[in-house]
Amino acid sequence: MKLLLRALLPALILSYLALPAFARPNPQTAGLNKNSQIKNRLSRSDTASASEKRLPASKYHQEYKGINDSARSKSLEKQLAELQQQIDINKKHQHTQFLVQQAQIQRNRARNETTTRYIFITSLIMSGVFAGMMYNRYRIKKLSSDSLTAKQQEINDKNELLQILLTEKEWLLKEIHHRVKNNLQIVISLLNTQSSYLESEDALQAIRNSQQRMYAISLIHQKSYQSENMETIDIPDYICDLVEYLKEYFKNDKRIEFISDLEPLKLDVGQAVPLGLILNEAISNSVKYAFDSINSHNIITIQLSRINEWFYRLCIFDNGKGLPEGFDPDESNSLGINLMRGLAQQLNGELEIVSTGGLSVCVNFRAAGNDNLNNIPPG
Repeated sequence: MKLLLRALLPALILSYLALPAFARPNPQTAGLNKNSQIKNRLSRSDTASASEKRLPASKYHQEYKGINDSARSKSLEKQLAELQQQIDINKKHQHTQFLVQQAQIQRNRARNETTTRYIFITSLIMSGVFAGMMYNRYRIKKLSSDSLTAKQQEINDKNELLQILLTEKEWLLKEIHHRVKNNLQIVISLLNTQSSYLESEDALQAIRNSQQRMYAISLIHQKSYQSENMETIDIPDYICDLVEYLKEYFKNDKRIEFISDLEPLKLDVGQAVPLGLILNEAISNSVKYAFDSINSHNIITIQLSRINEWFYRLCIFDNGKGLPEGFDPDESNSLGINLMRGLAQQLNGELEIVSTGGLSVCVNFRAAGNDNLNNIPPG
């Protein structure tokens, strides 16, 4: 129906506008005057018919046609008024829908603005919280870094102090070893001076033996303060120097050849002293008693070998005449043998003396100065 009215509306408006101005009734009074005009016209026609009964029929036809046209025009005006009213209603409806849409848009916009505001506020709060957390973490790291720096500085200060103390300790140890060596040299010189006033051969021999033993000890202290590591002694180097000293001391015509077969070993002073004294005693005895005459094959061999991870073996061999018949070293009260036996006990070792094709003096001992000191099993 609406589509039909929209299609007829332009034609009706044009027809309405084509009417004369005086023939256009007011749409508001058209409905009220319609019946009264018709009644007036009918009454006039009745009067005219009474007074003009004699008029021709064509005149009545013309009047009828005018009245019919007027009725049609009024019906058209009524329809136009209804159409206008419908148009107004539609406009109001459209305007109402437009207002509703505008209100909805305003509500949506307000909702979007509120949502955006909440998101912005939430983002701002989260940014503040994140910034606070980062600052707190930075502050904690800085405090930790400062604490570590302070601790590191304290450790460095302590290390410097310990290094100073260690340097002083090393210097003192070197000074001690040097003074001990000098004191032993003084004692050796005193004994040498005393020997010039002795006439007894036994007393002179005792003085000489004591000098050799003191030199063996002083050489250890000399090696100690001359080395970088004063806690240990390089035993092969020490043995070579001691052998050279004994060769110079026992200058004779026996033409003894010394052979050394030594494995690397480092011992502390506590073990180096008894080991050096055993070596001095065994070599001295071999030089003095093993060879009776000049022999190009007189040989003394010094051997230092490793038995296992913890134990070493020091042996002094000679190809001399060996021990006298019936001499039992285990039952002997000789000073040299008793001294070597006591020194072997200081090394926690065992002394072995065998006279077969010459004489061999061996001592098996536990090396307390090597790198495996902490791994040594008990017993």
